[in-house]
Amino acid sequence: MRRNVSFNTTAVDQANTFEYKIGNTTYIVELHFNFDCKETLDDIIERLVINNLENAA
Repeated sequence: MRRNVSFNTTAVDQANTFEYKIGNTTYIVELHFNFDCKETLDDIIERLVINNLENAA
């Protein structure tokens, strides 16, 4: 399934903020980094996907 998704990194003034448009909805996403975190980015994404799949069932 393909969705019409676009993003614009220059739309918002903050350096770690991105604007995503999916259909008619615009999402503003702000990134936060914790350098003391013990999980890798891959671990976090995997956990989020698994949680999302479990909650969808």
